[in-house]
Formats: sequence, structure tokens, C-alpha cells
Amino acid sequence: MTIPTLVTNYQKKVTETKLRRFYATMTNAIRLEEAEIGSLSTWMPDVVHGETFEHWYNNHLDKHIKNLSKSDLGSVEDGVSSTSPNFLVGFADGSGFVGVVTDNKFNYAHFFYCTELKECGVNKFDGKKSFLFSLITPGKFVPSLHGAQSKTREELLESCKYGNYDNSEVSTPGKRHDCALLIMRDGWEIKDDYPWEQVILPQ
Repeated sequence: MTIPTLVTNYQKKVTETKLRRFYATMTNAIRLEEAEIGSLSTWMPDVVHGETFEHWYNNHLDKHIKNLSKSDLGSVEDGVSSTSPNFLVGFADGSGFVGVVTDNKFNYAHFFYCTELKECGVNKFDGKKSFLFSLITPGKFVPSLHGAQSKTREELLESCKYGNYDNSEVSTPGKRHDCALLIMRDGWEIKDDYPWEQVILPQ
């Protein structure tokens, strides 16, 4: 194999490991909190009443997770003010995520996970260094968004390849909602047919 191929294969293995660890860390923290205060469905973040991600995270999950760093990123998303402040959490393995609550009745919060903290950003999920996870109704932590879990592997593969969850005829660079779900569906492995590079559909 060539040097670039070896490097890419190594990056994929690191990504698999970190994604699996992140999902296990979050789901374990949620289970521990549920054991203390009840089902996640009863303590989902509530942006309608002004709850920020930082407040929700510190109140419910922080005590169950070993964080290396935490910081408030303010209410800016792609240069535009968002409805709720963004919160950055860093882990000891060098990864982290940006969390934000939403006013969507199906997706209560988003976790923009990054395999390297320096790659973290608001609304970033490129399928290589950053991935999307969400808290969805009625109380679940999942890769992608509400409704994606019913997709077939073929549908996830196509969505991850081209991007843009809302319009299958258009690609949005760096916005690949279903890539983490595809990797989880494949047993937290990046298979040979995984689209490591996004393909942009012609306009």
C-alpha cells in the first residue's frame, strides 16, 4: 500500500475508536443519570424556557463524565446569532464536541463531535473529522437526527456520500448528517464502501 493509503487507514481506525468511545461515554452517563432521577424523557433540555446546553450538561451529565476542558462559545453559528449558546467540551483523548439545544420538537439538542478538538465547530459534521449526534424525542441519544434510524443501510450510505439531509438533489459541503449512524450500523467500523471523501452533486 502507498503511504497516503496507510495514513488514511490509520485515520479511519482512530476515528472508529473515538466514535465508539464517545457514544459509550455519553450513553453510560445518561444511564447513570437515569438511575438517579428517572428516564431521560423527563429531563431533556428545554430551550423554550431558556435552558442552555451548558446548564443542562453541567446539571445532568458532567458529574458522570471525565472532561478535560469546558467553555462557553457564545451564541454564534456560522457567523450568525443562534437561538441558544454553544458549549465546547474536550476529552482526554483529544476529541470533544460542541453542544447546543434547539427549539425543534423532535431534536432537542445537537452534539457536533470532533475527533480532534481543534476541528470542533458549531454545525460541523463532515463525516471525516466531525460527526452529528442528537438528543431526540421521546428521550434518546443517537447519531444523526430524529427519523434517520429508520433508514436502510443503502439510504444511509447515499446520504453520507452526498450530504444534505433535507434535499437529496443538493450537496452541502461539510454537512453529512448520517455518517456516524452509518458507522454505528456497521458495528462502529468504517467499511470499504464508506465514502471517506464527500461527493458534491453538480448544481
